[in-house]
Amino acid sequence: MNDCIQCVAGKECRTCERQRKVLELGFDMVTSKSLVQRWLHTFVGMMRGEHNTCKSERQVNGVWTFVPKQNYKSQETCEKSAAEMTIKNGRPFDAYQCWFCNGWHIGNAANLTFGKFWSIMWVWIQGKKRTTPKVRPWEPKQ
Repeated sequence: MNDCIQCVAGKECRTCERQRKVLELGFDMVTSKSLVQRWLHTFVGMMRGEHNTCKSERQVNGVWTFVPKQNYKSQETCEKSAAEMTIKNGRPFDAYQCWFCNGWHIGNAANLTFGKFWSIMWVWIQGKKRTTPKVRPWEPKQ
């Protein structure tokens, strides 16, 4: 049952409309679902480092560089922006809390299971670093 006052009155509010559109695309906000998901995502962000959490990798004039991500002060505003990006781009984005700046950022949605978490943990323990650019299936190959 929807508890939104505007929606109960018969007029769909902007937040509910955004949530409906995201669900129609077949996506759902992942890390905001449960405390365990939020904790796992934040902890994995710490293990992966500030460059993978607080910054995003962009290609500018053929050169990959790191630029700071937008810092949202609350989970609610970050989730709204993530939902709008999901609708705009047609692929799932998610809100997560940053270990380094304690703000909220938007990233590609990752439904972290404990199996994925331990896999990431094992790579972190071994101290391996990525030697090639990130795989981005949504970008055209060059």
